[in-house]
Amino acid sequence: MAGMRLKSWVHLQHYTVPTLGWMALTAVPTLFYQLAVLLRNAAYQSGQIKRITAPCPVISIGNLTTGGTGKTPVTLAIAKALHTKGLSSIILSRGYGAKTPLAYGEPEGAHHGDEAYELKLALAQTKARVIVGQQRAKNALAACKQYAPDVVLLDDGLQYCKLAGEPRHDIVLIDGEYGLGNYKQLPMGPLRESAQAALARASVILVTRVNSDAAARLKLEALGLNVPANRPLAVHACPIVAVNLTHILSDERQPLQWLQHQPIMAFCGIAQPERFMISLIAQQAVLNQQKIVPDHHVLTPEDWHKLMQSRQSLPVITTQKDAVKLQQMAQNNPKMRKTLDDVWVLNIEAQLPEGVLDPLLGTTH
Repeated sequence: MAGMRLKSWVHLQHYTVPTLGWMALTAVPTLFYQLAVLLRNAAYQSGQIKRITAPCPVISIGNLTTGGTGKTPVTLAIAKALHTKGLSSIILSRGYGAKTPLAYGEPEGAHHGDEAYELKLALAQTKARVIVGQQRAKNALAACKQYAPDVVLLDDGLQYCKLAGEPRHDIVLIDGEYGLGNYKQLPMGPLRESAQAALARASVILVTRVNSDAAARLKLEALGLNVPANRPLAVHACPIVAVNLTHILSDERQPLQWLQHQPIMAFCGIAQPERFMISLIAQQAVLNQQKIVPDHHVLTPEDWHKLMQSRQSLPVITTQKDAVKLQQMAQNNPKMRKTLDDVWVLNIEAQLPEGVLDPLLGTTH
C-alpha cells in the first residue's frame, strides 16, 4: 500500500540521519510546531489556559516520540497493579483511530478505538473501566462523578496538559531500542516536544525494552538526557516480553516453545510491525509469510479473505491489538469465523518494576 510505503520512508527519516531533502521539506513546519508547543505549554504554566482538576490522583502514561513505545501494555499493567492493591481506576482514552468516535462512554467494539477496546477486554475482571472521548478532561469529571474511582489513568497523556489531579503524576516512556530518533521535533523528527521539557514534568521514567535499572540509566546517558537535579525522579527498566499464545476463538493456550521451528504466517497492523516480526523470530518461528496493514487500519472481512488467499494452511500468529478486530468481525460472520480456526495471538506484557507506583499512591492508601 502506498500509505505504508510513505510511513516506512518517514520512519526511516525519523530514526536515521535525515536526508537534506527531508530537512528542507520539513524545516518550516517543524519551526511552527515547536512554536505552537512552546506557546501552549507557557499558557498552561502561566494559567492563561485553565486546567480542569479531577477530584483524585491522575497518573498519565505517555511518551516523547510518536509510534509504539509500549503505552498500551504499560497502561494495562498499571491498571492491573492498582486492582491488586484494591484500587479502582478509570482509563481515559481518546479512542484514536475510531471508525465511530464516542464523545463519552465505554468502547463497545474496535470501531470505538482498537486500543481502547483491547484494554477493556483485558481488564474485564478488574476494577478498571475504560472511557473513550476526545475531551478527556471533561470526561474525567463525568467519570469520577459516575464511578468514583481511586485513580484516573490518562492513556497517552504526557502532552495532554488540560487535566490536573490531586495530585497529577506523569510516567514518561522512552523506547530502549529506538531512543529519540534523530532528536528533531515533528514533523522533521519523531519528538512530540522537547525531551528536557517533558522530563521537567515527569515523576517516573520507564525505559521500555531494557532489562535492568542500570541499563535504563545508561540508556538515558547515551541519549544525552539529563535527569532534573532539583527534584527526585525515578528511572526504571520496564521490559515488554512475550508470555504465551492463545487461540483467537477460545481459551486454548500454547507455550512460546510451540513456535520453535514452526512455519507460520505473521499478520499485524501496528505502529512498528518489525517489532512483532522480530519477537516471533526470537522464539525461533519460521516466518514463511508476513502480512502487514497500516496501524489502526479499518480491517474488513474482504481484506482478511484477500490476505488469507496465500496462506497455504499455515497457522497465523497475530497481535493482541489485531485480535480484537478479528474477533469482532467473526461474531456474526460464520465464513469469517471459519478462517480463524488456526489463528493464534502472541500475548505480551509489560513487567512493571516492583513498588514503582507506591510513591505515586501516597494519598490513596
